Amino acid sequence: MSGVNAVKNSEPRANCLHYMVTGGALGYAAKHLIPVTEHDKRAFGVDEFAKAQKPLMALEKQDFIDKVQKLSEEKPGNKAYATFLEMIAQKKHRVKDYFTAEEFKQLPKSERVALRQLCSEYAEHSRGLIDGVKNLYINTIKGNRSNMVFIGLGIIGGAVTACAWNALRDNGQRLRREAAKMDLDCTI
Repeated sequence: MSGVNAVKNSEPRANCLHYMVTGGALGYAAKHLIPVTEHDKRAFGVDEFAKAQKPLMALEKQDFIDKVQKLSEEKPGNKAYATFLEMIAQKKHRVKDYFTAEEFKQLPKSERVALRQLCSEYAEHSRGLIDGVKNLYINTIKGNRSNMVFIGLGIIGGAVTACAWNALRDNGQRLRREAAKMDLDCTI
């Protein structure tokens, strides 16, 4: 047995299972962090989602209009509410779409301020609804992505990383041993 060397396994090596689990977790996180692509949008169906959300958005907008209607009934002297409801009935959501500049200047200042405030609140409410639907759409698409693809790729990446780390570590240790032998040979 003089020519056989025993394999030493006491040196710490990268645990492949640890890297694979970490890779799988990173793959799952990547599923939610990677932005939505056009392919994802086509696969999910943008049109169906938009059609499903339109009635809900219309209900939310109608709730806002109903609140203004109640305020108009409670305060009949405030013409801003009545004017706003008239604008919405004609599908004109901005002051400049409903009034000319001269007509708007002829309104009392308190009514102008109240009307602008109502229009900006309605616009902000609408923007909030649209942003909410966009976020819901993106999160729904990301949720529908295949878990196994992302986790599988993460596991494979972790295994490759562990193998590469072990190979580089073994190669580095071999080079250090050879360098140490050279130094010993040179000093003798």
